[in-house]
Order: sequence, then C-alpha cells, then structure tokens
Amino acid sequence: ADDRELHLLLGDLYRRTTQPHSAAAQFREAARLATGDASIRFQLGLAYTEAGETDLAIAAFRDAIALGPKEADAYYNLGVVLGEKIQALVDEKVTAYRKAVELRPSQANAHYHLGLAYVQKAQLSRVEEKRALLQLALDEFRLFQQFAPQDSKAAAAAHTVRVLEPQVKGP
Repeated sequence: ADDRELHLLLGDLYRRTTQPHSAAAQFREAARLATGDASIRFQLGLAYTEAGETDLAIAAFRDAIALGPKEADAYYNLGVVLGEKIQALVDEKVTAYRKAVELRPSQANAHYHLGLAYVQKAQLSRVEEKRALLQLALDEFRLFQQFAPQDSKAAAAAHTVRVLEPQVKGP
C-alpha cells in the first residue's frame, strides 16, 4: 500500500478506537499526499468534529465540498458543526451580556441585547426550555424600557414585549 493508503487506514483505526486527535493527524497527512481527494477531507472533518475542533472541522468539510460539490454528507456534517458553533456563540453572548448587566445594572443597551440573545437561545433550544428563556428575554426588554424609555430602540422593545407576552403565558 502507498503512504496515502497507510495514513487512511491508520486514521480509520484511530477513529474507531476513539482517538480523534491521532486520527486527524493521519487524515491530515493523507490529505497532504492526495490534495484532490474530497473523501479524505471529509474523513478529516469527522475526526476534527470528534476531537472538538469545530473551526478545523468546518474548514475540512468546506474543503471536501470544494473538491466534491455533490457530496451530500459533507454538506450535512458542515450544517451540524455550524449549528453547534452557533449554539456555543449564542451561549457565550448570553454570558457576556449577563456579566455586563451584573456589573452595571442600569446599562440599558446590555439589557436590550441580552433580551435579544435570550430570544436567539430560545430559538435554538428544546421546546421545554423555550418558555423560561422567553421569560428571561421579556424581563430584559422590560428593564431596557425602564432604563431607556426615550431610546431609539424603545418602540422595538415595546413591540417585542407585546409579541413575547402571549408566548410566555402559553395556552
């Protein structure tokens, strides 16, 4: 077997034995030896995903798609990894705005943006978590209205409160 095949076999073995970092190293080397092979980039993306290397997985799946634009599995896995990244970014955004309002409770814009972040988090969450997250968003928009009733976003906040209230109350 040539070196490329050896690296593929080792990469597959490492993936099967849950050693994703070692698998990624083997698939990286195979990809270096076979620059035009979309399937190797796809395997590399899977290994990076399993290793928790989101940005590298995204790049590998994008490379696989560029080399094999009809590879449905590469598009699917890219979507999965992008979804996980979006969720992580929204969680981080919520944490940042929560810290901002904790440190300066009267910071109206932080309340407004925390409300928006809670709405985004609710959109990405399971059904049973949505109502609680929307209640948190509603609370933040009301605080924004309290601290900045004349702000240019006040009308948008009032509209959002009217939209969220029935969703929070439920059936």
